[in-house]
Amino acid sequence: MKITDNILTFGVKDCRLEYQRRESSYAVIDDHECIATILTAKGSFLPGGGIENGETPEQSLLRELLEETGHTAEIDHYLGRAQRYFISPQNMPILNLGYFFTARLIAQVNRPVEDDHELQWVHRSETDYLFFHEHHSWAVKSAVSQLSK
Repeated sequence: MKITDNILTFGVKDCRLEYQRRESSYAVIDDHECIATILTAKGSFLPGGGIENGETPEQSLLRELLEETGHTAEIDHYLGRAQRYFISPQNMPILNLGYFFTARLIAQVNRPVEDDHELQWVHRSETDYLFFHEHHSWAVKSAVSQLSK
């Protein structure tokens, strides 16, 4: 898939700072109006994470879903790209560029690899201000909007 859409931007770029760019893939997984979230010590996130060298966004997402949830998954639709400028808890300027998809968990085949990542299901109505990254809330709203059509 060639991705050529516009990128939505969240956060404010401070031109005096040099941002470390991190590309990531995330999934909005909606099951009976509940959204899969990953709870960590840093906060709540959509399932997904960093794209490794040589991976496509889709390959990265399927790997991350397996690592974080222990489930195989199927990607349904591409939602779009969004980025967020922020300062990490370690005081590092970061630009998180996210590729967002809707997906479904298929089968649990392993235990999650990351012990500090807990899969939680949260009702759609509770996700507006839940996530560490603002663009994760945008992705949920975008996915719900598409489901309503």
